[in-house]
Amino acid sequence: MPTRFVVLIFILLTACTATPSSVLEPLGIFQTPQVPTTFTYRIATPFATSENPAFAVVGLDLFDNSPTVIASLKSKGKTVVCYFSSQYESWRPDFIAVTSDPALPALLVQPLDTWAGEQWVDIHNFTGVSPLPQHVLLRKIMLGRLNKAKNAGCDAVDPDNVDEYTNNVSNDLGQAITFADQYRYNTWFAAKAHARGLKIFLKNDLNQIANNSEIPAGKPGLAQVFDGAINEECFRYRECPMLKPFADLGKPIFVIEYKLNRVFPSATEQQIATQNHLNVSYYLRSSANALKYHPDVTFGSW
Repeated sequence: MPTRFVVLIFILLTACTATPSSVLEPLGIFQTPQVPTTFTYRIATPFATSENPAFAVVGLDLFDNSPTVIASLKSKGKTVVCYFSSQYESWRPDFIAVTSDPALPALLVQPLDTWAGEQWVDIHNFTGVSPLPQHVLLRKIMLGRLNKAKNAGCDAVDPDNVDEYTNNVSNDLGQAITFADQYRYNTWFAAKAHARGLKIFLKNDLNQIANNSEIPAGKPGLAQVFDGAINEECFRYRECPMLKPFADLGKPIFVIEYKLNRVFPSATEQQIATQNHLNVSYYLRSSANALKYHPDVTFGSW
């Protein structure tokens, strides 16, 4: 057989059998599930370039930490996960810049009950090409945040409040945000992050993690779409086993627990962390101040 045909067959076979770059790929450094990976989640106080936190993975606020700080953390071997909200935040410069945009009133719906100045946005019938002015504006803002994360050197992003439908949010026309709306919004985020070479963590939204859960028929659960999970207080609400689909796919799970006025962790909670491959960060200070500090207790492995 002529050499050129052998080469051609080899190329074709390689193309057919090569592992594609997909959303199922584990997050960067996380290749050995049995190795504990510590996580700090400090979004209320910026880092300084002189800091060298004793944690492998650092969650920080995208807007409050400069690219210089992010580069400094990465130079010390840290994986940097950049936090931002998927909703409206009145104090952020990108939303201040569009204060007079005529689409803004239709975009903003109900206030969040966690942070002053933060409001839910209208994602009813949201798609990546929806022509509704509020959706055009929303895509502009959130793509800008992803671009900012990319340009700042973040390894991954952590868009918060991507569980709008479970908070019974409706838009100004009284149209309820549905699980299908949420799924489209979240998978749009994942696709746009991956297109920029960023990994993306799913924040909470437990009811859409597994296949055949509260997702559109025939679609994969979000554990197959996102690169890992960041969860708040699954121990408190007894929801930790719902995160296991991420562990089954070899993807990291970071759990943040706040002060519960009890001894934590117990032997049972340690066992739950081990069984579900959770990395847990427990903040003993009050919830109002917890995110200003590093966790007092870390445990678990995956």
